[in-house]
Amino acid sequence: ARTLAKFNSPYVVHVRDYFREHGTAYLVMDYVEGKTLAKEMEECGGKIPPERLLSLIEPMILQIDRLHRKNIIHRDIAPDNLVIIWDEQMEKEHLVLLDFGAARAFVSSQVSQKYTATVKSGYAPLEQYSQKSRQGPYTDVYALCATVYNALTGVTPPSALERSADAADVEPLESYGVQVPEHVSQALMHGLEQNSEKRIQTMRQLHQELYEPSDPPAPEA
Repeated sequence: ARTLAKFNSPYVVHVRDYFREHGTAYLVMDYVEGKTLAKEMEECGGKIPPERLLSLIEPMILQIDRLHRKNIIHRDIAPDNLVIIWDEQMEKEHLVLLDFGAARAFVSSQVSQKYTATVKSGYAPLEQYSQKSRQGPYTDVYALCATVYNALTGVTPPSALERSADAADVEPLESYGVQVPEHVSQALMHGLEQNSEKRIQTMRQLHQELYEPSDPPAPEA
């Protein structure tokens, strides 16, 4: 909570206060007036045009990367937790990430750490279904890629449990008539990899695969 309160970004809801009461903890966050990505999809007939969606998502990827560098993972990225606002100061529309109720600090060097099992079917990767599985930036990568996939196709990816049972898998974007460059489709599928070790590991890597496919990987700071 202290870390989030100090985190200043127009793309992330501001945490104003935090306190303990009734045996639990509370975060007091700004009210963000706008339209959720889920509502925007509904008004667009279920899908958002790729050019607009990728333009909206790009700065959000970089802001979530900043959060991860503060050792915070969100763990609940989904279309109903991303709001489109018109920013008067920036004179443009952009996304704001809401609801840090499931957010947790992580220690990148730890092999395992106990987390509460917080899942949103279709958006939560397999590791979120267990209290003992290791979680990290790649956990949010999966959720964000699932969100982008949903917004492009109008279809929520199968739950990670369904995928692990071989009951279903994620169909390629082309199956739903989505026209995007091949590297975009490949990046999303890489981000939706079931095995967390084979998945895109960081938001910086996701940004590179989505927007800079011909560039060499940037060195990690």
